[in-house]
Amino acid sequence: MSWLEVTGSLDLGRLEKNKEYKVSFKLKLKPDAFGWADSPVYLMAKPGKSGPYNWKKSDLSQGKPGEVIIVPNNPVLKFKVPERPAAGDKLQFGMYEIWRGRWKGGLVIEEVVIEPVTDD
Repeated sequence: MSWLEVTGSLDLGRLEKNKEYKVSFKLKLKPDAFGWADSPVYLMAKPGKSGPYNWKKSDLSQGKPGEVIIVPNNPVLKFKVPERPAAGDKLQFGMYEIWRGRWKGGLVIEEVVIEPVTDD
């Protein structure tokens, strides 16, 4: 693939209002993965129609084949659920690498994790 675009959404009503959350992707590179060096992925979260777009950049080439990679890891991709989300508002999230135009392969997306931000 030379174009990576993974998107998803979650009803904001399933999350606690006025609370901060983070989005992360659990990924794995297969032993025959290729093309990820110098091709960072960009991760995005946007709470509701009027919420801000939050972006983080991650380098997948740092992972070893077969090892689970959690991106972004430092800093995390945070968003805040509005105090009064509109009916039907959703959290939009995604992972993208659409700019380099180089072939890449061997990426496995294990899961997307949305969890509260803690102070630890």
